[in-house]
Amino acid sequence: MKILKLLKLDELSGGSGVPGLNRNDAYQLRIPLPPLEVQQQIVNECEASEQAVIKAKEAIQQAKNEIEERINSIYKDSKELVGLSKVSDIKRGRFSHRPRNYPRFYDGIYPFIQTGDIVRVNGNKIEYTQTLNEDGLQVSKLFQPSIVLVTIAANIGDTAVLDYPACFPDSVVALISNNDINVYFLELIMRKQKQYLNDVAPKMAQKNINIEILKSVKIPVPPLSVQEKLVSEVDKLEQEITKDQNIIDESHNLKQKVMKRYL
Repeated sequence: MKILKLLKLDELSGGSGVPGLNRNDAYQLRIPLPPLEVQQQIVNECEASEQAVIKAKEAIQQAKNEIEERINSIYKDSKELVGLSKVSDIKRGRFSHRPRNYPRFYDGIYPFIQTGDIVRVNGNKIEYTQTLNEDGLQVSKLFQPSIVLVTIAANIGDTAVLDYPACFPDSVVALISNNDINVYFLELIMRKQKQYLNDVAPKMAQKNINIEILKSVKIPVPPLSVQEKLVSEVDKLEQEITKDQNIIDESHNLKQKVMKRYL
């Protein structure tokens, strides 16, 4: 069974219309047939990899649950919630030219963050896929780090910390924290507001919210020592998530190496 997964049978489907396996082509396939003890060793090592993936997925879910519980506990332990605008300046991104995809503005030195870049990282470091040139900068705005980014159109309420200078369109809002709140704590606390922001978004063809809605958000602001403790705890859990995700991502390559080693 392990060998069959490596045969790429989908490449043998012929003709147009409903895909199907060409029986004659399949009959021509040749597979290695090592001694039984080698076959068993291959099975053992592949199954060990599969078990490691199962454990890694369970560990990831447990870590995510712990992160959520620790954020929830901050809300539960807080005697008072503070308006978001009291602890941060809320600034909308900008890209004023239409259409936005005009090539003249791109391929420069200024990172241009898209909504999808924020959604994709699940609160982790943002990796940009586009850049603006000097002309692009004139119709946008360069924000300085470190700030929390919040998506407000289509995908609403996804967050991440921007830790390098970058531009972004008006579908993204920057939360520029003041001295009362740790920027990484602010990002964690805003994760819990995602459902609220989606619930209050006007029911339109494409959901979106504005700065006034963001100003209505109320969050806990405990002492900085408590904020830093949460950030440290979540950072350790997210490092564990990254390690376990690497086990999952490498599983296929590991099985390939097992096959090459024995066959």
